[in-house]
Amino acid sequence: MPFTYPELLTGEKSPGYYWSADAAARILRMNSTIKLIMVVREPVERCMSNYLQHASRQENFPSFESEVLLPDGRVNPRSPHVLNSDYDQFIDNWLDLFERKQLKIIDGNLLISDPHLVMKDLQEFLGIKQWIDKDFFKYDQEKGFYCYYNHSTTLKCLGDSKGRKHPVMNPITKQKLIAYFSPKNQEFFKKIGKTFKWENK
Repeated sequence: MPFTYPELLTGEKSPGYYWSADAAARILRMNSTIKLIMVVREPVERCMSNYLQHASRQENFPSFESEVLLPDGRVNPRSPHVLNSDYDQFIDNWLDLFERKQLKIIDGNLLISDPHLVMKDLQEFLGIKQWIDKDFFKYDQEKGFYCYYNHSTTLKCLGDSKGRKHPVMNPITKQKLIAYFSPKNQEFFKKIGKTFKWENK
């Protein structure tokens, strides 16, 4: 992290911190009063999103089913797409070291559908002036989600690797993933003290 003046907020992000065995303790040593923001998305959707991210970088990438299911048809808990979407498995690393008030857990699905509402809540969490309002977001028909509008002539959207259209998932595979993640989601919600409306049918 760079040096920061008292009147400034400095942030950094990487999804890999969450499931790292060492990141939480190292962050605590760096700054025990830090505020942490975690964005989580409905796990089955995240499985597919993670898969597409990897598949886009390599030709002839294996099928989604072969990546998330074992040969006998059960969900493969060691698949990186499945493992990294299992929020319950890693949350204890963070809750054991940081006070709950230091951790803001955001519903990624809500961030997509109503970014202004999420940013309003986030600014309160950070203790900063509410300067990002609904006028900072414009819906981009081509991308299919809201983009940041800096009051200039252009929208600033995430790169091509974000906002990909998800293919229709095999319904049997989808139901297996829903059944696999359902109890894990409930444990995760219990630990963080809040519930997200993750309906995936």
